[in-house]
Amino acid sequence: MRKKKPELILYDMSSTMFDPLSEWEPVSLEDIYIAVDLCIGMNDGESGSNYFYVKIATPEALRKRSKDFLIFDNRVIVIDHFDYFLLRKTIENILKKCTRENWDESCLVLQRYFSWEYEDYHYEK
Repeated sequence: MRKKKPELILYDMSSTMFDPLSEWEPVSLEDIYIAVDLCIGMNDGESGSNYFYVKIATPEALRKRSKDFLIFDNRVIVIDHFDYFLLRKTIENILKKCTRENWDESCLVLQRYFSWEYEDYHYEK
């Protein structure tokens, strides 16, 4: 029997700011600055899932929140407009790029894009 190729899976995408996120309709582009929670796992049947976090924003929303010259925030996906399904597809494409041979290696790469619930957590083996 052939072993299944490792693949990261997006189990859930939500926001505590808007529930359900899939039905949220922002009033203006300046309103699109939200924290999104991603429940991500692997198809290996062993890893379960972990939470990752990312901000979603438009240039207008970033500009509105900027105090000075620099418009910057860590781990932000900048979008032109809010479309839940397009955003979900974009995140799934990021997961495809981040998939490695195992969960630990995949988590390291995921942290380039998202904050991880266990980031900076140190444990003894």
